[in-house]
Amino acid sequence: TFYENGYTYRCDTPPSALVTLGNIENKYTNTPLVFKDGSDAN
Repeated sequence: TFYENGYTYRCDTPPSALVTLGNIENKYTNTPLVFKDGSDAN
């Protein structure tokens, strides 16, 4: 868990090794997923 710009984020690392970064406050719920390079993840 870390804090950035007033928001709390949690990074989940399941056995599949696909890391999920989520804003705990759900500020941007249903925002499309993107990879770190900015490409579309869907």
